[in-house]
Amino acid sequence: MGRRAAELAAARFSLQAMVERTQSLILAAARPAALE
Repeated sequence: MGRRAAELAAARFSLQAMVERTQSLILAAARPAALE
């Protein structure tokens, strides 16, 4: 596996982690509002 491919894989992984973290933050923020 070339260095470029490894960098792309790492970037994709970190991007996915950021998306999942953002979604969980949005859900956590929306949940209390839904209970009211």
